[in-house]
Amino acid sequence: MSRTWLKGLTLASLGLSPWVVFAAGFQIQEQNAASLGTAYSGTAAIARDASSAFYNSAALTWVPQRQYAQAFVLAHADVDFQIGQSLSNIGTPSDGAYQVNPGGTAPVPAFHYATRLDPRWVFGLSAAAPFGVKTEYAPTSAARYLATKSAFLTYMISPSLAYRLSEKWSLGFGADAGYVLAELNANIGVGDYATDGYQVNKASAWGLGWHVGMLYEYSPATRFGVNVRSRIPVAAQGKSVTHLGDTVREQDVFAQVDLPDTVLFSAVHQLTTKVLMLADVQWTQWSRFEALRLKFSSIYAPTGVEVTNVVETPEHFRNTVRTSIGTEYHYRDKWTLKTGAAYDPTPTRPGFRTVRIPDADRFWLSMGVMYRLSARAHVDVGYAHIFFRSIEVQDCGPVSATNGMPVTASYIEGAYQTKGDVLGIQISWDLL
Repeated sequence: MSRTWLKGLTLASLGLSPWVVFAAGFQIQEQNAASLGTAYSGTAAIARDASSAFYNSAALTWVPQRQYAQAFVLAHADVDFQIGQSLSNIGTPSDGAYQVNPGGTAPVPAFHYATRLDPRWVFGLSAAAPFGVKTEYAPTSAARYLATKSAFLTYMISPSLAYRLSEKWSLGFGADAGYVLAELNANIGVGDYATDGYQVNKASAWGLGWHVGMLYEYSPATRFGVNVRSRIPVAAQGKSVTHLGDTVREQDVFAQVDLPDTVLFSAVHQLTTKVLMLADVQWTQWSRFEALRLKFSSIYAPTGVEVTNVVETPEHFRNTVRTSIGTEYHYRDKWTLKTGAAYDPTPTRPGFRTVRIPDADRFWLSMGVMYRLSARAHVDVGYAHIFFRSIEVQDCGPVSATNGMPVTASYIEGAYQTKGDVLGIQISWDLL
């Protein structure tokens, strides 16, 4: 029986498992905590502190001199996966738990720094994790032949320059350097977990992209912002190690993963002296994920010839538009209260979801508070509850890139019900 099915399956979802992140697909919206309370609305136009630069580099022109912002967000997902049917690699029924929770808690740290170079030019630097996930199915669950551990994280460093063209117009631009780390594992067996083998897959790579932003002050009460981020192609490579009894086999694995490009439009409006209105519309080009093709390579010892195998997982992602609205209420001199709501549709399509990508439409409700510690420092605390739409999954694994036929008899079907919570804190201060 061929074991390439598992290599294909585990790396076919490189960067594509969504459950402990709360933007659609595998994107992480939570690059600061200052906007968490408003469901990340108005992010490209708010221009309040150094963390705004991640959502629009042109916002740097509003930084007074030097500023630093440190954010820490915790995202938790409670996932109820009811498995209706599960088959092993050879098509026999799988034993183990048929009700599992592959969710968990994940930290999302970020820091942002900005310094004014002269009256018109400002430099900024952000370090964040804009894409990532960690999910785990227990090695005794009925889902183990398609996935056990899935861990994926992108560390991104984004330097930016912003230039104030006039009192109303500002422009910003910069580079995005992302380092991808992934570990994707699963069991191998015939339905009895006591005799299972397992496979560990690890891969990493750098990818480069760019971003450009614009900020326009229509009036003292109203601002608009636009930010564009390019796709980041990542040619991931690493090792795939299979353990079957006393046999250990190692292969090289290669996978092309594109972090998608986005276009973000935001608006903020000072409705009254105490009430600020915010709104976001973000388009993400997920449609690049028609299929993910993976190449596995090893040297056949008796002949010294390189042996390769290529499999692919059909994705058929569709482009999405995330919308959000929020309000801020200036309660007192030191206190600002925040609320927000967002709708974030999934890029996945029914019929193409897998246990590694059981993504679903979601709806946010958020609240938060900002407290000014001093004239130079303030702290933000935010919380959001995420409602996910229930979905069903039928997953038969990857297919051969040569003939399109499934490369394993493993199969699973079931239903997901998910809810999530996000809690974040951020401190921002002006440096002398």
